[in-house]
Amino acid sequence: MELSITEATELFGSQVAQERDGRDIRVNPVAPGAGSIVTAIWNALGLAKEAVDDWTEQTAAEVPLKRFGQPHGLTAIAAFLASHDASYITGVEFNLDGGLGQF
Repeated sequence: MELSITEATELFGSQVAQERDGRDIRVNPVAPGAGSIVTAIWNALGLAKEAVDDWTEQTAAEVPLKRFGQPHGLTAIAAFLASHDASYITGVEFNLDGGLGQF
């Protein structure tokens, strides 16, 4: 069986959540979209600024929200999932990809 990284993450999260059943341990994978979250690595690649700018413009146009996500979006969802407000959520993968994974 051949799985994509996304499929493997979903399967892993679901399986681990089921194994923790009855132990009050919640499992919710957070999956940032590949390349759709702004990080410092874009500037560390050694590419010309024009090349990075062209890539980001082209890639952002493909994201349904037409923009990139910010790192604080990842920390916000992680903080929420760790909070009491999310105490009844388990076995759900949270994709932070601006809707890109829906297509």
